[in-house]
Amino acid sequence: MSDNNDIDIRAVRRQFPALNNFVWLQNGGVSLTPEPVAREHIRLMEELLARGPLHVIYPEQEYPRRRRTMERLAKFLSVEADELALMRGVSEAFQTILRGLTWQTGDRIVISGDEEAAVLLPCLHLRDRHGVEVVELPLIDDDTAGLEAAARALTPQTKLLALSHVTTDLGFRLPVAPLCELAQLRGSGALGWRGAHETARSGL
Repeated sequence: MSDNNDIDIRAVRRQFPALNNFVWLQNGGVSLTPEPVAREHIRLMEELLARGPLHVIYPEQEYPRRRRTMERLAKFLSVEADELALMRGVSEAFQTILRGLTWQTGDRIVISGDEEAAVLLPCLHLRDRHGVEVVELPLIDDDTAGLEAAARALTPQTKLLALSHVTTDLGFRLPVAPLCELAQLRGSGALGWRGAHETARSGL
């Protein structure tokens, strides 16, 4: 990623015409659309209007194009394209993980103490419906103490560790790599990371 000193902030702001009307600080649930993205979206919608659904009528064109998109995203995220799944949003992605697991009374989900509704509410639903224990990790501004708290929370009953890399309300940045290593050492089931706030800033 480029160093922040190389970014022309004024040029970036000009790509968001809506900023002429107000100051916008909410880049979590709903953010502003930059003009290049809006133009590309319009182009694709006009293509759909003129040519019809490409994946049905021209699959030999559309599927290679989709593959190129996945490969470009994978390169940005430093993963393989086959490791990615495109979803319509964070809520759908997290629900896909939850519904892919079988839950029973006594299972444990570990989340942070500052998770947004897309993560928190489905976890509370599993608590109420299946008797799943939902444990919130405290946000501690000391990685060692935070990992010690996580070690206490990750028990053999932990089926899912579901955390935001950077939390929505407080902007707290969790130590991803050490937490993943700890969960793997503990054999604590699946890992679910929400990277929406961090990925564009520094990659993964």
